[in-house]
Amino acid sequence: GDLQAAADQAHAVGELEEGWKAVYGLARISAVQGDLSKSNQLLAHAVELIESLRASLGGSSLRSDFLADKRDVYDLLIEQTTKIDDVFRLMEQSRARNLRDLRRPVSRESLAEFAARIPPGTAALAYWLGSSSAAVLWISGGRPGLRRRAFHPATRDRAALPQKSRNAPRTNAEPSPPP
Repeated sequence: GDLQAAADQAHAVGELEEGWKAVYGLARISAVQGDLSKSNQLLAHAVELIESLRASLGGSSLRSDFLADKRDVYDLLIEQTTKIDDVFRLMEQSRARNLRDLRRPVSRESLAEFAARIPPGTAALAYWLGSSSAAVLWISGGRPGLRRRAFHPATRDRAALPQKSRNAPRTNAEPSPPP
């Protein structure tokens, strides 16, 4: 009802800031209702709107604080995403990186491109902490892996990522951890 009307009106007048907020609200409702497919589509649209706003800032000093009130959009999409390549892309997008943006404002490196640059015998780790889960994404030997852990939001700050265990359950996105 109201959120859809707000999203439609924001789109009609070109208000990206209000648009992403309304679309994010619709995505949260879809997630609560169990329609993760619709929620993910809406979240992806909200991210597109946010990235359009971000691109319009150019080299502005406002960029450093730009993502502060938008992090929840990225967090929910990361939490609901199952493809490791998408998790990597979203983790990278969700960070405010002024130097990276100045150096490469348009192009984003894919997981495969990043993995190809990791020297043999080296591992890269990326951590993400959301409101109700955490994840670690690793690349070693040219192979990526992803491990998630859900927790109650009240214990978020005390949560620790699980130690690598060969007996831990894996998702289909997780290859075996490096030896």
